[in-house]
Amino acid sequence: MTTVTMVLDYALIGLSKSGPQLTRNIIFSVAKLLLLPVIAMTAGLGATGIYGAWFLGHLISLIPLAARANHSIWPELVRPGMVLKGLGRSALAHHVTNTSSYAPVLVLPVVVAARLGTEANAAFYAATLLISSAWVITTHLATALFASAGAAPKDFARDLRFSLRISGTVAALTVLTAAPLAGPLLALFGAEYTRAQAGLVSLALATPFVSVKPLYIAVCRAEGQLRLGARVALIASFVEITAGAVGTLFGLTGTCAFFAVANFLEALVLWPRVARYAGLTIRSSRRPASWTPPEPPTAQD
Repeated sequence: MTTVTMVLDYALIGLSKSGPQLTRNIIFSVAKLLLLPVIAMTAGLGATGIYGAWFLGHLISLIPLAARANHSIWPELVRPGMVLKGLGRSALAHHVTNTSSYAPVLVLPVVVAARLGTEANAAFYAATLLISSAWVITTHLATALFASAGAAPKDFARDLRFSLRISGTVAALTVLTAAPLAGPLLALFGAEYTRAQAGLVSLALATPFVSVKPLYIAVCRAEGQLRLGARVALIASFVEITAGAVGTLFGLTGTCAFFAVANFLEALVLWPRVARYAGLTIRSSRRPASWTPPEPPTAQD
């Protein structure tokens, strides 16, 4: 069900229907939180109850969308996906890009648990959970950029500059508040979690660099260079996981610091392309200012 709603959210963004997408997510969040105490009082709040609340929350969030949808669309949903014929390579490139982008955050906790133990991993996971609330903003901006490139290609450079301003503001706030807030925020999970305080500060300092890769991938997607974006995401994922694994030799702080350095080096390589398409370079760009992204690939491509 999570996969279904995730695909639906991306589809709504692609159709420039951010309002229904936001409404669905708000309903899901509220319904999930309201269901948890009900399930706890009736059946007990175990793993099954928590997952049940998550599942039911998704179902409830789909009801308003289903009620507003044109009834003629339902037969189309159960027909074979002929409109997707010929898009296999593009779909695979997008899948590799998305999976690779999320891989470091999913794989590194396993590496930390294996090398440093479960207690260190608990603190590391709490640190990544906190910092991801800042990192996810650029990720969503990059997703919206790809959709806006198809809807209004002439405004892509302007939208990219807007995304850079938002990402820069979030990064600046994260860097400035990391040192004073890292300890108190981790202490909310428990006193033993504060062992990741230095690591959380390192991850926070890497926020400006972490923001570059999603925007670079958005540029590749808007330009129609899906394979390039997929290769970059795959290589970057390997570099980040390897750096984090090597960092475990120096403890939890080393893991976070090495991961931050890997993102810094990636940003050095990827930033020139992002800056060029945003019109931020001083020298004359190889791309004219009026550059327009190509049309999205069709079934014949």
